[in-house]
Amino acid sequence: MGLPHADAATKAWFVAWLEGFSAHVRAVDYASARPLFHPEILAFGTHQDVLPSLEAWVNTQWDNVWPKTDDFRFTIPETHVLVSDDGSMAVVI
Repeated sequence: MGLPHADAATKAWFVAWLEGFSAHVRAVDYASARPLFHPEILAFGTHQDVLPSLEAWVNTQWDNVWPKTDDFRFTIPETHVLVSDDGSMAVVI
């Protein structure tokens, strides 16, 4: 049994999301990036193990990294999107 890879349309949606998010990082545009995430997100980053909210992520990761990042982009050809059998959960790697 292989991994539950997303169909082409679902993968394309997530790839577009990644490209939009990376554009916000390059522009250091927090206002446009915030709506992409739930306020109670659990995130991880360079400066802390687990961040318990969007505000914590902005304050400890975005503020410390985005202004110092040059031409941030995801490696789209290496992106994998896995989706649960019922479609209720996806993981983007």
